[in-house]
Amino acid sequence: TSTIAAIFVKHTLAAAAGDSEVAIMERITKKSKDITKLKDIFSEGDKDGSGTVDWDEFQMMVKNPRVRAWLGILELDVTDMSTVFNLLDDGDGQIEFDEFINGVMKCRGAARGIEVVNL
Repeated sequence: TSTIAAIFVKHTLAAAAGDSEVAIMERITKKSKDITKLKDIFSEGDKDGSGTVDWDEFQMMVKNPRVRAWLGILELDVTDMSTVFNLLDDGDGQIEFDEFINGVMKCRGAARGIEVVNL
């Protein structure tokens, strides 16, 4: 019976390791899809094609119900637009794509909400 138990444990651990790999791949795939969607949102928000989003463009962008819904799916609350803009901006009054992606990824989720990042 100890041999059977050992075989069972071995197979269980192998299955768990396989599940971890699948979970990691799913997370990587989801992150890639999220970044692609954020790039689309950013491109739509960049009305003048400058490669950056200024305060006026940002306000228009986050007023779009589809954008708000997508940012909501990413667990980013944009009800306080000026706080979100200031968190994403590096101080030059323009949000570049990298600032946008890094900031959204940093602010998303309940545990790392805007209030926590703002501290």
